[in-house]
Amino acid sequence: MSGTDAVGHDIAHIECGEGYGKECDIEELVAICNSNSSCRGFNSNGFLKSCTSGCDANCCYDVTQ
Repeated sequence: MSGTDAVGHDIAHIECGEGYGKECDIEELVAICNSNSSCRGFNSNGFLKSCTSGCDANCCYDVTQ
């Protein structure tokens, strides 16, 4: 979901995005997530997630506000 992030549920971090001097490659994140059976999604700062929605009532929030 563009413009949102899942609170917590981080299972790994790829060194890219804010603070790393290199933009995250979405295709690379897709491949890494697809190779991990626990991964259900990721954000644009390289955090792989075990849950992206529905884990709890406050799982996702709007990062555009």
